[in-house]
Amino acid sequence: MKQRLRAAALALALALCFGLSLRSWRQANLETPNEALGGLSRFAGIIRAIPGNGIIGYFSDRGEAMVLPTPPFSVRYAFAPRMLVWYPDLSVSTWVVGDFIRHPDYLRAGEQLGLHLVRDFGDGVVLYRR
Repeated sequence: MKQRLRAAALALALALCFGLSLRSWRQANLETPNEALGGLSRFAGIIRAIPGNGIIGYFSDRGEAMVLPTPPFSVRYAFAPRMLVWYPDLSVSTWVVGDFIRHPDYLRAGEQLGLHLVRDFGDGVVLYRR
């Protein structure tokens, strides 16, 4: 009986490790290497416009919210030491970053989430206020 229990526990542990490894591998494959450096220059203007620390909301039309548990690493890296979280999130008090590739109506995109457009920084980077 003890051997069966140990075998089941080992099988469960291995399955969990495999699942977490698969999730990490999938997230790593969604991001291109060196994308972080491009993000630094792309987000430079908005980074200067927001506080140097705190929790900042983030939403995008890239579709990553369905796959990734957190915003992409390259974007989080560009905003460090601020903490970037998917919006809507109750921990976000004031600032929300919009990151778009399709260039929709930024005003309407923010209003749908209850946000007020503060400034369009170009290249699909938009700052909202909650």
